[in-house]
Formats: sequence, structure tokens, C-alpha cells
Amino acid sequence: NAGAAASLGPVTLSVTGGRVLDADDNIETKGVVVSATVGILPGVTLDGDLLFFDETGLGGNFDDGVVGLVRLGVSF
Repeated sequence: NAGAAASLGPVTLSVTGGRVLDADDNIETKGVVVSATVGILPGVTLDGDLLFFDETGLGGNFDDGVVGLVRLGVSF
């Protein structure tokens, strides 16, 4: 796994990637997560994550797709 992050004013961006090899079940999974956090008001953030994944398995079986998450964070 490897990742990088940067803050640009009220915005924080990050990218993380990883690869998992399950030798017992002969499955390989790769994924990349792109995340962002934006400060809207003091103590309020809008956060979002996107996961892009690809999984290959025995006999050519595979899954791939995109999963997204949006969150409103409040600190008090």
C-alpha cells in the first residue's frame, strides 16, 4: 500500500493505492481510494471518498467497480 496527501487552504486531498494477493484462494485485489475534505465553516467539513477496485480470481472470475461516500462532519 502507498498513499499521498496534500492540503491546499481549506481543502485536503489524498490518494491511496493497494494490492492484496491471497495465495490460498488464488485471488488478487487492487484498489485506489481518492479522498477530499473541504472546510465549509469553522467546525463543519464536507468529506468524500471514491474507491476504484479490481478483483481477479481463479478461473477468470472477477469483480470491479466504484464505491462512493459523502459525509458532512460537525465538530463541537
